[in-house]
Amino acid sequence: MRVESFDPTWLVELARKQRPKGDWLPDALSACTRVWGESRAYFYFHDPGTTQKVMGEIIALEHPKRGTIVIDVTEDQNVIGVELVYRL
Repeated sequence: MRVESFDPTWLVELARKQRPKGDWLPDALSACTRVWGESRAYFYFHDPGTTQKVMGEIIALEHPKRGTIVIDVTEDQNVIGVELVYRL
């Protein structure tokens, strides 16, 4: 799997608009600057070989053009990856 740089600005802005003020998610997403692509629809923000697989929460955000964006996080609020449902 190839690692690439990633600009999380659009995800951070989406989380700020849709999550309560003071929520942890925008800060967690702003740290996601590298991606490992699994498919056209899913990418990891950490090396999938070392990523903790235990999910603490699955968060869905709604993008006005891209539709549902599913964010997988660990129990300690680290972002694992994102699924772009419109690409399925």
